[in-house]
Amino acid sequence: MKRSLFGVGVALALGVGFVVACIPHPSEDYADFLERTADYRKKPPVDDSGPVDAQAPTQAIEGIYYGSCLSALSVGDLNKVLRFYTEVRFVPGTGGGKLDIQFTPLKGVDFSSGQPLPSPPAKVAKSETHGASFGTKGADVSSTGRFEVSFANVIIDKNANPISGREISIDAVFFRGLFSAGGGSPAPEADAAAPDAAAGDAGAPADAGAPPPTDAGASAGNARFCATLQGSVTVPIKQFLDPAENFCVFVPVKEGDAPPEVKRDEYKCKL
Repeated sequence: MKRSLFGVGVALALGVGFVVACIPHPSEDYADFLERTADYRKKPPVDDSGPVDAQAPTQAIEGIYYGSCLSALSVGDLNKVLRFYTEVRFVPGTGGGKLDIQFTPLKGVDFSSGQPLPSPPAKVAKSETHGASFGTKGADVSSTGRFEVSFANVIIDKNANPISGREISIDAVFFRGLFSAGGGSPAPEADAAAPDAAAGDAGAPADAGAPPPTDAGASAGNARFCATLQGSVTVPIKQFLDPAENFCVFVPVKEGDAPPEVKRDEYKCKL
């Protein structure tokens, strides 16, 4: 009987030892996981230099740009991009320059049929804008043309929403872009006719000592710029706009020009 009890005791001891050995130790396992995956979790170094040939303009620029943003809200549909009448003023300075930029939503939808149908503005003009403007003055532009502007909240009027024809509200909006002498986004493959260099607002004020502003469309070197778009949509749906997937292209125009075509592969911005 004693031998039997002794055997049972040994078996129980072995069993308990086995169970204890099999009990997971979350803290130790997690520490081991972190150690084994450290190299995989390292963030790649941030390239703060911009494109190799990027350089902020060395002359003052003032003009109108057609802004076109392909966002996740558009689900890849180029007919449903968000469009902006964009007023720009750049003054070069030490280390880059200063940028004034103002966005006003452009018409994007037609309600005449009773249903909201995507419809671009007939022209890039203030008469085609809807809703409130938003913008900033004196944003820093680095020597490589990089800039960032942010807004606590942006409202896109329903008449400028080609996606659903409803008002859009976006919180914590960031535009991070490249305003460089060579342009930050690819230009169309087909060569466009050079605009009249004498056109533009010749009477626009300029800072003392700065070169006179150049009409934005007068030089191919200032043809366009780009930006990534980040924000949290709260109305009419909730959706995060990832800057890695949401891009804006800004093409120089004159008041009353037809909206320029922006091809799908032009929605990018190498920062």
